[in-house]
Amino acid sequence: MDFKKNIWVENEKNINEFSSEYWNNPEEEKEKIWGKWETNFTELDSKFKKKGLYQQYINIINNNSVVVEKKRILSLGAGICMLEAQILKKNPEVERIINVEFSRHRIFEIAPNIFSKYSADKNKVELVLGNFFEIKVDSGSVGIVLMSQAFHHADKPHNLLKEIYRVLDSTGCVIIIGEHYFSKSEILSRFFKHFIKYLINYKGIRKISNIWPSWRAMFPIDKIKGDHHYSYSQYKSMFNDAGFIWERYVFTEYNNQGFILKKNI
Repeated sequence: MDFKKNIWVENEKNINEFSSEYWNNPEEEKEKIWGKWETNFTELDSKFKKKGLYQQYINIINNNSVVVEKKRILSLGAGICMLEAQILKKNPEVERIINVEFSRHRIFEIAPNIFSKYSADKNKVELVLGNFFEIKVDSGSVGIVLMSQAFHHADKPHNLLKEIYRVLDSTGCVIIIGEHYFSKSEILSRFFKHFIKYLINYKGIRKISNIWPSWRAMFPIDKIKGDHHYSYSQYKSMFNDAGFIWERYVFTEYNNQGFILKKNI
């Protein structure tokens, strides 16, 4: 049996998510470690484990007594589905896992092989080429929404959270992991670097910034990969405005942070 595949966009050229050009170049992707999955799977698996994403997921799941059995999981920005394949392998009682990604070759060419490598049940996998701002599932039909190294790629996070709130059932949760984390020392370091640049007017910085830098000035958007570096207060504001109650987890050993969100009903 082949994997179930769906396309949520009428015209693939309409997938204009921020940084889509970087993630949708199959030839360039072949040079990256996930593009060489067939010959270097052991290396790919080892690198994934070192990132600690599964450990972060399990930490949040266990600390909140989240039951995954018989749950419908929606993974947004699923990439090649390394985490999703391990979740399904270790939790075969999951009802279904829907994996949404806007890179065709990742979701339709690499992801099926990753699920197969981990011996995951094909009957419970759905692979979707789509935009995570337009989630084409029924309202209140998802028990767990998962975003691994994905939320910070959203250039319209409020729109994304609104859609997530809509599809999540009343007792469900959102698990966000792999978000950038900056220690106090890193923030101070960037502050002083900005201060020095301002004093010497490096590249005319005084025309575009004040002496007291904004968060965006210290942590600019990566316009190629699409990474947005949100501050704690920005996460707090976004989650509260979207109607969620939430808890933050900091994983200093992986230089990451994660969150669990639930509807504030």
